[in-house]
Amino acid sequence: KGKGDPDAEFKATLASEGLIDSYKRDHAEANLRSYVTAGFAEGDIGGIAARRGRLEGLDGHVEILLSPQHIFALPLREGQEVVETRGLQQLLREVYHGLMERGQAAFFSLHFNANARLYPVLHPVWIRTLVGKVIGYLDYFMKGFLSGGVFTEEFIEHHWKGRVGSRKDLVQKGHLIDLRDYCEKRGINYMSLHERLHHAG
Repeated sequence: KGKGDPDAEFKATLASEGLIDSYKRDHAEANLRSYVTAGFAEGDIGGIAARRGRLEGLDGHVEILLSPQHIFALPLREGQEVVETRGLQQLLREVYHGLMERGQAAFFSLHFNANARLYPVLHPVWIRTLVGKVIGYLDYFMKGFLSGGVFTEEFIEHHWKGRVGSRKDLVQKGHLIDLRDYCEKRGINYMSLHERLHHAG
C-alpha cells in the first residue's frame, strides 16, 4: 500500500503500540506478517478488553437471514428512556458499512503519549462515526472507573484544552465526576484500582 494510505498507517500504529495479537483475535485474516518479521512485538492490548460477540438463535432459520426487514428489540428498565431512533439507525448503518462492507470489527484502544495526552487507536472506517464515539467513551469511562474519576462529556467535547487545573477545582466546577462521591451518594461501595493497589501494599 502506498504512502499516506490510512489502512497502512493503522497497521503501522497497531505494530508500534503492540496491539497485533489483540487486533487479530477478531481479524484473523489481517496480513500483519511484515510488521512481525520487522521486529515488532505481537503484543496484546492488556488491561480492559472485550471480544466481539455474535447474535444467537439464527442457526437453521434461513428465512430470518433472507428477510428484507429485521426487528431490533432492546430491553428497557422501568423509567429508562427509549433509545433515540435516529441514533440507532445511524449506528446500524455504520456497523453494516464497517463490518459487512469493510470487514472491520469495531476495534478501539485508548493510549497515553509521553506528555500524558490521550490518543485513540482505531481503524479509519470508524473515525468520525457514532460507533467510534461510543466505544471511545466506553473505553475512557472504564479507565476512569479504575482511576477514580472522569471528565463530563460536555467538558471533553467543548472545554478540554491542554492543562485542566487541579482535581478539586475541576470537581467544584462540575467538570470532573469524582466516582467515590458519586457512588457514595447512591449507596454503592466503590474503591478505585489505585486505592486497591495501595491497600494491597
